[in-house]
Amino acid sequence: GPGAVPEPPALDRAALAAIRALERPGSGGLLRRVVDRYNEDAPRLVECIRAAADKADAHALQVAAHSLKSASANLGAHSLAAICKSLEMTGRSGVTSGAAEALPELERELLRVASALRGELIEQPAG
Repeated sequence: GPGAVPEPPALDRAALAAIRALERPGSGGLLRRVVDRYNEDAPRLVECIRAAADKADAHALQVAAHSLKSASANLGAHSLAAICKSLEMTGRSGVTSGAAEALPELERELLRVASALRGELIEQPAG
């Protein structure tokens, strides 16, 4: 409705521009490789977070959330990284309470990020 707070962008394009700036002619699309790797790792890390929440394994929660936070921040997915940071702090404090409840939001944000990353790659001319 009116007065609704707009969602922050899924991606900070400055972070993607920084990765693109590292591309060299003939390097075969560094950004695409980084995104492909992220798209493999991120869903696996979400499953690790889910498993840690199920088993109440605080250390596993901390480790998986930290990995996903770093990978997401690297691509400028700051909203997603913030959710991961909160999960990482939870795990670091030795508990997993609230982690299961955070998973739907985490997964929704990951879908938003994945969709935005697809859009970034489609805009890129191949080669």
